[in-house]
Amino acid sequence: VKQNLLFYSLWTDVKEVPLKEETVLSGIPKNHLLGDDEEEGNQGGVPAPIKPEFVLPIMLGEQLTPSRLSTVFEQLHSPKRLVAGVVNDDGTVVYYIVHNGIAKPKKN
Repeated sequence: VKQNLLFYSLWTDVKEVPLKEETVLSGIPKNHLLGDDEEEGNQGGVPAPIKPEFVLPIMLGEQLTPSRLSTVFEQLHSPKRLVAGVVNDDGTVVYYIVHNGIAKPKKN
């Protein structure tokens, strides 16, 4: 997942963040992530700065339970969201945004 973020998705400042039972990644995406509410903060046509995101790397067969997510959110001091980077057997990585609680729907 780290290599995919750096060389395919072109994230910068990607670092490993060790937690008690696993390691997450932290980095800055090249662009705002889809559904990013930070874009709503634009003032006078100036885009909001892109903030660092947390990525939880998992294998396709691993279980991602609510309990596991809750533990990760707590250990990261409750960010609004994190990104689950799911790795397939062939090395393909798919990313899912996971919110800490209920997320407001986007305005049309």
